[in-house]
Amino acid sequence: ATSDGKSSLKKVQEFIVSVNKYYDFDISIEGDANVEVEPGQVAIFNISVENKGTGDHRIYFDVNETNIPAGESWSVLKSDPFLKVGETKTVQIKITVDEDAVEQKDGIPFKVTATSEKDSRIVRELTIKVIVKQKFDLDISTTAQKKFVDPGTNVSYHIEVWNKGTGEDTFYIETLGTIPEEFTVTIEPTSVTLGADQKTNVTITIDVEKDAANQEKTLTIRAYSDGDPNVEDTQDIIVSVNEYYEFKFTLASDDTKKADPGDEVVFYFTIENTGTGDDTIRFEVDTSNVPFVPGSEPPRKEQWGVVMSEVAVKAGEKKSVSLTITVDDKAQEQKDGILFNITAISTEDTHTPPFTKTSRVTVQVNQTYAVSFTQTTYEKTVDPGTDARFEVTLKNTGTGTDTFEVNIYDEEGTGWELSNDYVAREIGPQETITFNVTIKVKADAQPVPKEFRVMAKSKEAKENKDLWVSENATLKLTVNPSYGVEFSSSSQLQYAYPSYGNPATLTFSVMITNTGTTTDDFRCEINATYTKASVYDWAEITQGSVINGLGAGKTQTIQIRITVRPYDEDHDATP
Repeated sequence: ATSDGKSSLKKVQEFIVSVNKYYDFDISIEGDANVEVEPGQVAIFNISVENKGTGDHRIYFDVNETNIPAGESWSVLKSDPFLKVGETKTVQIKITVDEDAVEQKDGIPFKVTATSEKDSRIVRELTIKVIVKQKFDLDISTTAQKKFVDPGTNVSYHIEVWNKGTGEDTFYIETLGTIPEEFTVTIEPTSVTLGADQKTNVTITIDVEKDAANQEKTLTIRAYSDGDPNVEDTQDIIVSVNEYYEFKFTLASDDTKKADPGDEVVFYFTIENTGTGDDTIRFEVDTSNVPFVPGSEPPRKEQWGVVMSEVAVKAGEKKSVSLTITVDDKAQEQKDGILFNITAISTEDTHTPPFTKTSRVTVQVNQTYAVSFTQTTYEKTVDPGTDARFEVTLKNTGTGTDTFEVNIYDEEGTGWELSNDYVAREIGPQETITFNVTIKVKADAQPVPKEFRVMAKSKEAKENKDLWVSENATLKLTVNPSYGVEFSSSSQLQYAYPSYGNPATLTFSVMITNTGTTTDDFRCEINATYTKASVYDWAEITQGSVINGLGAGKTQTIQIRITVRPYDEDHDATP
């Protein structure tokens, strides 16, 4: 600053401008923002990230997955790059499409949001899109693969065609290989159009000539996709004009039975050999539905026993066979039952697979009722006049869901105030519930141990089976002793009359009462306040300065003697 009137008059002031860092960036798609892939493949998007600010910072990426169709499982893989000033990096976002994703001609949009680590207000967005191509797939099957036919007759097979692709498709059905001269094969219809996951049946009819020899032939039925002819499936059907093995496998008793844990259950079946040769039938019982033991580590299944012996039957013969199932002695309740699938298998049939029949039975397991506490005794120590809070854990040790009632009892009936925050609710087998029991301790509670009983009772056992199922836990409460003392005296004021040369002595009786809750020792002292310097007085406790072993609520008297000095030449008789 320079004076206009006097140019030599100047003043200089310097200042500093400090420019802060600022954070900025930009993102853009490298290549196509729309990527077309097939189900199960990975769509890769390259995103360019440029640091346009003046400070280094990391960019966080987020991909919004809310547009993924319900029920499909996609995965998204991305990274969060760190960029120096002026640096540009490429971030790959990899989106893996569900293997069974439905065709999406218009694509699935994904909103990509990038945010600065240093300044969350700086956000950039763009949208990428995954276009899902149609998947072509099919499956053909039959419920009766092998059939028997007499010469001069015919037999029909129903082939199920299943479009397992993700869009509409047309499938063509034909036979493969050489057809025996004595067979005439008719396919109706020869093509079917199905939507995604749709199924339909195609009928294959085999006409056998009258002079056909006894034989067994396998015909292969082929179905292929119009959308992708390389997608095909085959199903063999067996035409037997030879001696054959066949039987009926029927349940001769109820298919569902109830049992308690540890019981044996017997089901009866009938085997009738309807084939042309003698056969021995063996049985396979599927126990895969037996449940795991709750809470077992490592997981293990309940131990059920299954016994079903093979049986020999001649052609045209009928026999009875039994299945014995032994229930685990700790089996959990199964209201809907455990399903056992039984497969009867011909041991003489050399075909693959041999002739089989299936049946199924169900065992419903009755509930057993039991309850326990994780601790049988809970202990607390508190002061008089406070609350004792116990944390109690209850466990359903039965085999099914149960509801338990909880009650708290003062065993001695001394009127203590008890409360708990337990709310009765259903508890699954082997599950626990924790609740609090609060005991309000009286101010004058004696320092002696107290016990209270917590009882849990099964509600379901009483209602369903009229059983009393309960368990107890003990709450042990120890009350700390309290300490207190009170003074009392029949005469707290006495007058002293000393004379010239003669002191005056007064005696006071003071009662000491132990107002605590336990026996205590007391030490007694005297503090005197002098109101006039002309009075020389002193005091002493002549009896009971130390009191040992004074019981709670007991009183003991002490004697206090106060002696006032006589008057003399230096001290007159001023009151």
